[in-house]
Amino acid sequence: TVQVIPHVTNAIKERIKRIADQTSADIVITEVGGTVGDIESQPFIEAVRQWRRECGPENVAFVHCTLVPYISAAHELKTKPTQHSVKELQSLGVQPDFLVLRSDRDISDRIKSKISMFCDVDEDHVFACVDAPSIYQVPMSLYQQGFDERVLRRLGLEVREANLETWEKYLHQEATCDAPVDIAIVGKYVGLPDAYLSVIEALHHAGVANCHRTNVHLVDGENLNDENVDSILGKMDGILVPGGFGVRAFEGKICAVRYARTHNVPFLGICLGLQAAVCEYARDVAGMPGASSGEFGDDLEYPVIDLMPEQGDVADMGGTQRLGSYPCKVRLAPHLRAPSPSLRGQQPVQAAAHRGRPRRERRLARRPPRRDDRARRPSLLHREPGTSRVQVAPDAPPSAVQRPGRGRHRKARGLAPSRF
Repeated sequence: TVQVIPHVTNAIKERIKRIADQTSADIVITEVGGTVGDIESQPFIEAVRQWRRECGPENVAFVHCTLVPYISAAHELKTKPTQHSVKELQSLGVQPDFLVLRSDRDISDRIKSKISMFCDVDEDHVFACVDAPSIYQVPMSLYQQGFDERVLRRLGLEVREANLETWEKYLHQEATCDAPVDIAIVGKYVGLPDAYLSVIEALHHAGVANCHRTNVHLVDGENLNDENVDSILGKMDGILVPGGFGVRAFEGKICAVRYARTHNVPFLGICLGLQAAVCEYARDVAGMPGASSGEFGDDLEYPVIDLMPEQGDVADMGGTQRLGSYPCKVRLAPHLRAPSPSLRGQQPVQAAAHRGRPRRERRLARRPPRRDDRARRPSLLHREPGTSRVQVAPDAPPSAVQRPGRGRHRKARGLAPSRF
């Protein structure tokens, strides 16, 4: 029987300890998200409570971020939400050492003093965190209030002069970027922009690094088609198709990829976005109408994308992708252009966070048993014994489509795999 206490809490503590052991860091920052009082966060709060007791109070500091809302009808900031949040945290056995007060306007010393008194936190350990034009200005605001020094003293660590030169340079460059660049993100979660937050921030960082102000335009792939694509994407400087799950909006992403390719618009496909690029090229260049991903059906004529073997028995789509990186040797067929000298004999590292891949890889991999019959579906690059229903379009360029071979079966008989 798996119980919340001690099994879940011990697992949480083990992961905190593992990070500390692997990195040998002086400080490990562990965020417990959510809202105090939610049932989802209770095991984590209990785990950090135990962690403080096991490591000693002098080695653990709790920083609690709370909201101080402004009530326009009363024309004042209200401290009750913070007081109740801290009391709820105290009822769970955790006494915060620092309070960071979120607000949309300045917080006076009088309000800080009041919160300090009723929350039993030292007054100089209460910090204002006022909304800023850029999230990257928030650390500078806390630094100017002495937040870093007080945390170091609380943990008994040496207080050193902070080197913020790189950070300040970034903020200055961010504030002075004036040349605009418009990037379209074609997805299906555009109603919830936070779904693409990491992608949006990455584009913002790239813009600042190149002295440009990035304007991100979220485009709903479900509403994108050949009739309106030019009016929607025609003024974009770049197109990005991010990851996602399911067939919904996939054809709109294909449409965006086609527009980028035919109009020479810079394009980046991430995860499913890259798969969309492979499918679009197969359809429009390689002469494979309807080419798509095996994730979307078992009866595809051209399933140019298939699940990786280790993803075959994965039913849940959340948090199950392969993460990290792996060494990948680039081996080209004889009739293709030879790799550059920089890649010859090297092992480039390919970052991987996905569950699908082009069918080209399927021929070289051993597949574990599957719960369905997908292993016997005809592939673009191999066929089972007998007549295959996969046909190469007669007008396809020879360099774009490799004709099916029997390398997999040659390998099973101990023969050298045939080359394409």
